[in-house]
Amino acid sequence: MLRAPGLSGGTLQEIPGASFSANTFWQANDTCFTDVNLNTKGQPYHYRIDFYVKGLDTPLGSTNEASSVFLKVGSTDHTNLLSWQEIVPWNNYRYDIFRKNDVTGLFDSIGTSAVANYADQNLVNGKEYCYYVRSVGTYSIGGVINPILNLSQEACGAPIDTIPPCPPVLTVQNLCNTSGNPEPGETFENELSWTNPNTSCGATSNVTTYHIWYAPAEGEQPALLEVIDGASNTTLTHSPQVGLVGCYAVSALDSVGNESALSNIVCVDNCPSYELPNAFTPNGDQQNDLYTPFPGWRFIERVDMQIFNRWGNLVFATQDPAILWNGTNSNGKELPEGSYFYVCKVYENRVSGTTLRKDVLSGYIELIRSGR
Repeated sequence: MLRAPGLSGGTLQEIPGASFSANTFWQANDTCFTDVNLNTKGQPYHYRIDFYVKGLDTPLGSTNEASSVFLKVGSTDHTNLLSWQEIVPWNNYRYDIFRKNDVTGLFDSIGTSAVANYADQNLVNGKEYCYYVRSVGTYSIGGVINPILNLSQEACGAPIDTIPPCPPVLTVQNLCNTSGNPEPGETFENELSWTNPNTSCGATSNVTTYHIWYAPAEGEQPALLEVIDGASNTTLTHSPQVGLVGCYAVSALDSVGNESALSNIVCVDNCPSYELPNAFTPNGDQQNDLYTPFPGWRFIERVDMQIFNRWGNLVFATQDPAILWNGTNSNGKELPEGSYFYVCKVYENRVSGTTLRKDVLSGYIELIRSGR
């Protein structure tokens, strides 16, 4: 009798003590052998029997190679997933599955399968269960043993929750999408809220923690912003460094650390506001002495502001959105009263980056000094 590790292949070698002889053919009826001291948990083995006559070195014939059944146990939530392999020359038409009984220590039959896998369900997570599989097959040839039984090794596994929760559903509200207006000095905030998978996807989700993810611009990789404990804590207020822009997502973690896929990604944009008046009075009375945008302007990165006199000469230019023109030219000389033409390109802070506003602001500014 010869043996090699694995289901097939390798070099078959004679098994010590597994050689039998008889004086006549009819006396060669010892057809059973127990192969011991093997690591059957780590790998399967396959076998072949060679038949010799008259002391010749070359066998008269050989059997087909046949392997043991090799069982693997994978685990998931409340379930052990059994799968097995074998390479045999006969046809296996049924597999019997056995599980060890904690009370008796014996293996009880728990089911059958026509294919090489079986799911043992409704188990206790964290508890170890041990199994073996018996294949039942036939050559369908008269005079040959039928059925042919082939056993796997014993294999054990403990169910564990490997199924992540379903992802939450995220919404984000701020003054831009609620038609509100900020008060002077108000901090711009995004109000995040999301669904609790324990209620939206069933109590089996077992969510205990949320990860909040944030990217400051569209297309950037989100990074972990906040960790929130408690399945019922489903809101967060966040103030980005620049305005309201950013992209958010939420993932949920259960009690054993399985993390869901990211929720829907919500990108929020700024709602820039920037309007220019048509007059100012730089007369030193501390009222309207500087030309500035109307109060409440917001989310402006920079401007390209140019102011010209009636002859088309540039008298003032700035990139400061606050403008702060005091009615003097570039040399600091006071300009006379009158109408001045301006052209202003506005660059807004957007979730996609700094963006040039489509419409260019232009018009006339009345410089009024009367009443000095």
